[in-house]
Amino acid sequence: MALRCLSTPLWLVCWCLVVRLGSAQDCPPGWVMPPGCDCATSTALFCTGVPVLQTCRNFTDLGIASSIHQLSFAKSPDTVLLAGSFSSGNFTSLDTLQITLGSLVSIEKGAFSGVPNDLQVLDLQFNKLKWVNRDSFEGLGGALERLRLSHNELQFLNEDLQPFFSTIMTEIGLNNNNFTCDCHLVWLQDFSQTHTQVTGATCADQGGMLIANSSVDFASCRDLCKSGLHPCEPNANCSLVEDGRQTTCICQFGYYWTGTDCESLCQEDSYWNGTDCESLCQEDSYWNGTDCESLCQ
Repeated sequence: MALRCLSTPLWLVCWCLVVRLGSAQDCPPGWVMPPGCDCATSTALFCTGVPVLQTCRNFTDLGIASSIHQLSFAKSPDTVLLAGSFSSGNFTSLDTLQITLGSLVSIEKGAFSGVPNDLQVLDLQFNKLKWVNRDSFEGLGGALERLRLSHNELQFLNEDLQPFFSTIMTEIGLNNNNFTCDCHLVWLQDFSQTHTQVTGATCADQGGMLIANSSVDFASCRDLCKSGLHPCEPNANCSLVEDGRQTTCICQFGYYWTGTDCESLCQEDSYWNGTDCESLCQEDSYWNGTDCESLCQ
């Protein structure tokens, strides 16, 4: 039984059918399956209730990793997809990877290192992912056609994902997450308005309205200085550069750049009056480190 049924709206039903009907008799002669795993076809394997990293190592040790085209994990106990889960580098034929119906909360950088560059489908639906960024998908090549992140607990997506999303041509599924529509998602509104492969990205705080149609004043967010989405400290002014999507920080008068932050030109016993440093104390007093103290007894 082929696992392609998992890409249909009834994929969960199909999964149950695969689990019930797949068996060792579908495996090529001589194959030995790790605990919790079985064959759906001669090149498609499914595993239930087992950790990803150790199971993938078992596939490599058994000498069958390079023959697997479709690999599916359901109900894995993993809460974190660990770096190096596929680092054996022997999954050379893998084109579909599914890790669903589990407890994943986060993905470590390098988790997908070793996955072949021609992987076409990555399905992470029905987990508990709370956030992802570009590092989460490090190691994935440019052949990915479908990325499914629906039915998770995502509240925002880092803007560093945009170049990666731009390479996915067919589907970026984001249904049923917990996105909060604020200035951090202005990039996703822009992206989803021009890239039809984004599906189901809605605002949980606006009754499920599509992010592309959100009533949030994203226009004001695009001025990063006014929105507050910049790293400038209180003693520095924010200034827009390039296309308005980048900022630079300029020290205020009376401060200079040390290489890491803005530092006052004045000593601790003086302040910047707009033109120069002026003493905090009167002529008959001095600065004792905390306040002005009289020179006289």
